[in-house]
Amino acid sequence: MSARPTPLPATVEYWASSKPDDVAAVDGDVSLTWSQWNDAANRVANALIAADLGRDDVVVARTQIRYEWLIVRLALGKVGCKLLGLNWRLTPSETQYVLANSGAKAIFCDDADPEALLPALKGLNLQLAVSISRPAKGYEFWDDILKTSAQPEHIAKSDPPLIIYTSGTT
Repeated sequence: MSARPTPLPATVEYWASSKPDDVAAVDGDVSLTWSQWNDAANRVANALIAADLGRDDVVVARTQIRYEWLIVRLALGKVGCKLLGLNWRLTPSETQYVLANSGAKAIFCDDADPEALLPALKGLNLQLAVSISRPAKGYEFWDDILKTSAQPEHIAKSDPPLIIYTSGTT
């Protein structure tokens, strides 16, 4: 059995081991402790690894502002993926362009109707598509991922590099 890696100071993993029950994030009526945040990120990291995603793969987060973004971001750091933040207002054709152009391998979305986005995902080399808000055909469901094992634990070596597409008017 290998020794558990030591987390770097001032990281989620560090606070999860030193102050596990302290509140780390609040989103409306949802609070996450440091240990809950780290645990959920380990579960998502394991799902990414199970989908054969790893270092430098591009993962899209097409979400509104919500606490799950924090979990996805930490999970990507644990696995070494890049994070592409995608505007949730983009049309399916605009979404398809960005996913194809970036070489994205996975997408997390919180669309009210994730199935409406399926045509945009067709023909792409996606290894994982996750619906955060509700179960949907063609997607893994976020809640199901969070029910899986958080083992093995992973330690993020850094924050994931962030990729942003703009219209050029910013």
